[in-house]
Amino acid sequence: MEYRPINQQIIIKRLEKEEVTTASGLIVSTEDRSQLIFRGEVLAVDETYAMDVVVGDIVLYSPTQAITISAEAGENVFAINYKHLLAVVDS
Repeated sequence: MEYRPINQQIIIKRLEKEEVTTASGLIVSTEDRSQLIFRGEVLAVDETYAMDVVVGDIVLYSPTQAITISAEAGENVFAINYKHLLAVVDS
């Protein structure tokens, strides 16, 4: 499904947490649920406003500010206001 957000909204897809396995077999998660900050990929932006994010950017956001719009096939898609983004992750 394609989305065309309005009113400074951004559509993001939550990225799955990354896990690293150490040489001894210990699994270390890069996601810290105690801080409630998640990573997501920008799927669509409101093109009528100048924003510092573009489709494909990886962003940090608080899930308490995001509204679930689709959870089909295990893919979580959210709408969030641009001003509630915390950061853009530089590669």
